[in-house]
Amino acid sequence: MLWDIAVQKTYQNRFRTFELNIKLKSEAKRLVLFGPSGSGKTQFLKMLSGLITPDTGHIRFFSEEFFDSAKGILKPPQKRQLVYVFQEYALFPHLTVIQNIGFSLYKNWINPPKNIYLPEIDKWLEKFELKPLAYQFPHQLSGGQSQRVALARALVMSPKALLLDEPFSALDESLRNSLRQELSELQTMLGVPMVLISHNKEDVMHFGEEIIHLSDGKIISLHI
Repeated sequence: MLWDIAVQKTYQNRFRTFELNIKLKSEAKRLVLFGPSGSGKTQFLKMLSGLITPDTGHIRFFSEEFFDSAKGILKPPQKRQLVYVFQEYALFPHLTVIQNIGFSLYKNWINPPKNIYLPEIDKWLEKFELKPLAYQFPHQLSGGQSQRVALARALVMSPKALLLDEPFSALDESLRNSLRQELSELQTMLGVPMVLISHNKEDVMHFGEEIIHLSDGKIISLHI
């Protein structure tokens, strides 16, 4: 089983209580979570990555246990090797494209040197056609270029899976269509499992090997 998940977490403030309660088993290499804002999609994705800890339950990936409240298991994000690509891309503004891509390969969170060269970085610069932009800074990039840098930074780590939070939301429709196709072809070529969340029906239909519809923190339908 690729994904075996049963998680529960209660969020409470003075105005409301929100309970996330999701159980699923899936063999899909393209798992898409679909639903309106506030349905719990991003919270669930962060639980998979280890950025948020559920109150109870378990998270298993290829039978590897990332979290199990009953057994006291909680693997930190860096031990899961699941790369989370944020909606805003989260590029470091003071680092160039090549430094951003190489950042995660450096130990102790030291900024890579400006003249960094590693074969794995060069590979993704080439694949995403970023070589002409290698020494530009994030504020000099378009939305599509920024997304390519964020994906290159994720893939240079050779992750076990990609976790994508609304990856096309900041793009115009023509660029969205182009990068949607690029990401689809790349995922097929690499065979890296992917969990993608979106509220855009075009994204869902393009990537949804298995589609999970969330509402108010719960699965209301599942389509294969």
